[in-house]
Amino acid sequence: MLGNIGFVEACLITAIIAALFVWPVWRIVTKMGYAGILALGFFIPIVNIGLVLFLAFSEWPIERGRRESPAQGSFV
Repeated sequence: MLGNIGFVEACLITAIIAALFVWPVWRIVTKMGYAGILALGFFIPIVNIGLVLFLAFSEWPIERGRRESPAQGSFV
């Protein structure tokens, strides 16, 4: 099915798929408190594994902010 498309169409499809992947990752990374540009690191093969490990095991800036001022966001 995709064997008969041209170079421009293949580039367009790739760009759409990339945008559909980057947009939610960008949103997740910014909600964690990091710069959204980190989402582009998921396209670099070895960096993406390191980035996932970093995000999983590091203290997020948003957690640090909540720990410093616990009265603003707690209901307890």
